[in-house]
Amino acid sequence: MRRVTPLLLAAAIAGCGGAASGESVGAGGGESAAGAASAPGAAPATRTTTAAGATAAPAPAAEAGAAAASAPVGSAQKAPARGSTAAAVSPARGSTAAEKAPARASTAASVLPATAAAANGGLTATAGTATAPADPVAAALAAGRFPTAEVLRGTRLRTAPGGRALARIGPRTEFGSPSVLSVIRRRGAWVAVHAAQLPNGRAGWLPAAAVRLGTVDVSVHVDRSARRLTVRRGDRVLRRFTVAVGRPGNVTPTGRFAITDKLRMPAGGPYGCCAVALTGHQLHLPSGWAGGDRLAIHGTNAPWSIGQAASLGCMRAATADIRWLLRRMPLGAPVFIRA
Repeated sequence: MRRVTPLLLAAAIAGCGGAASGESVGAGGGESAAGAASAPGAAPATRTTTAAGATAAPAPAAEAGAAAASAPVGSAQKAPARGSTAAAVSPARGSTAAEKAPARASTAASVLPATAAAANGGLTATAGTATAPADPVAAALAAGRFPTAEVLRGTRLRTAPGGRALARIGPRTEFGSPSVLSVIRRRGAWVAVHAAQLPNGRAGWLPAAAVRLGTVDVSVHVDRSARRLTVRRGDRVLRRFTVAVGRPGNVTPTGRFAITDKLRMPAGGPYGCCAVALTGHQLHLPSGWAGGDRLAIHGTNAPWSIGQAASLGCMRAATADIRWLLRRMPLGAPVFIRA
């Protein structure tokens, strides 16, 4: 874990004020994540998963009526996990994961029999046949898992396979966490991903040779009008709790995002104990706002606001709930926010 300066977080988050410095927390659950350090406070797993250590940098989105703040960042955690779509030559290790164990990511390249379709948070894919290796992305979706891609080297996000460059991305996030992205489709030797370097809803294409494919089996679903967050493993609800959402004029954006970083903050700050940074950006910030625009799910020093439309776009949660997310959600896990 590394300490971060207050300015790093202030530059990235949209709105929760209060200077703070802190430590980064684990990267959470992916076998696909490169060489790793165990993250403190992670729940015991029925299987072991590793994730690379992380650093600190700018963060999630804002909170109402607060000046930009600083906080720790990064990610490097040992996240237990559930069964994985294992490579054809490398079956999934371990035993059936307990509900408490973080989703485990694994190298996805399996051979699936016949054609099977599965809808995951709006994604549907068809697996390959038993006689030929399946597309890892389609195979993961058909198995009820969400594909991820850990960036192994510096490369560029492009408009299409071999298309115009949109942004550069490296093996670490701005916070120092391993760059583990949510994959939404594959075309030949290219994969399409969601990344914090891109606008909300826009996918960027990366060469498959620059990433390590994996999968996670948990997802986050936020119902903005109900002010409720639900964590699911397939159709099974693992946890459900109330959150604060963006206030009128600064509503929380809807769409599909993904977890990029898991950050631990010092007690008493505007972000509470911890934050889970997302790929999304707040599009409606107050005039003259000098902080960042990244969305996040985080704690709060104003617990009365939970369940209210009170933030500048971020989702605020109770300390026990945000700590649970930090322990059990892997990097690259998808987050679906609906109105």
